[in-house]
Amino acid sequence: MSYCALAVSSFSAEYQLSKGAFSLGVMTRTLNVDAAGRYVFESVMEANAVVSLFTASRVTEISRGRIEGSRFVPEYYRYEKNSKKKDYELSFDYATNVVMRSDNGPAWRAEMPDQLLDKLSYQGQMITDVAANPQTLNYTVADRGKLKDYDIRNLGVEDVETTLGKFRSIKLQRGDKNSKRQTTVWFAEELGWMPVKVEYRDKKGGLTTGLLHTLNSGD
Repeated sequence: MSYCALAVSSFSAEYQLSKGAFSLGVMTRTLNVDAAGRYVFESVMEANAVVSLFTASRVTEISRGRIEGSRFVPEYYRYEKNSKKKDYELSFDYATNVVMRSDNGPAWRAEMPDQLLDKLSYQGQMITDVAANPQTLNYTVADRGKLKDYDIRNLGVEDVETTLGKFRSIKLQRGDKNSKRQTTVWFAEELGWMPVKVEYRDKKGGLTTGLLHTLNSGD
């Protein structure tokens, strides 16, 4: 499948997180791209005071690498959770074509397939690829200790109401086989295909929603 070549530009977006009528906290996504095409993509989820009594108060993901045309090429990824037990890093070595994990657990390495992404950079790649309105998207993503195939379906177009207004959006969904887990994202053309709404359904069926609250974009 071929996609429209689009320039990838910097942005900062904040999402309000909720579970039903209950506020969970805030997620901030920031992408910085320099003139040489080097990028730093960071996602920070911060729980409010009540929620942090029961779960991690802060989860941070960082992806660094380069952008070739309209394609993210990750070189480093880090996941940090304030419990520390699940922290890990990935290094993408293109000279040897190997991805490696480093943390306190057993070492892991694997040969890299073409266009391998990490768990954050694939979300940046979707912003670029959704512009072609594909029926499906397929990514290979390096997780903590395995390579996963993400198969994403186009569910059509819906209007999404946010604090910034109502936006006509393309709705994409990824689901885990034999599980209730699903991730659904709405991308608005009017905002340069930024996600305006994200829903995550966990293995027990619980639904968490992130709704765009603020957006700053530019070179």
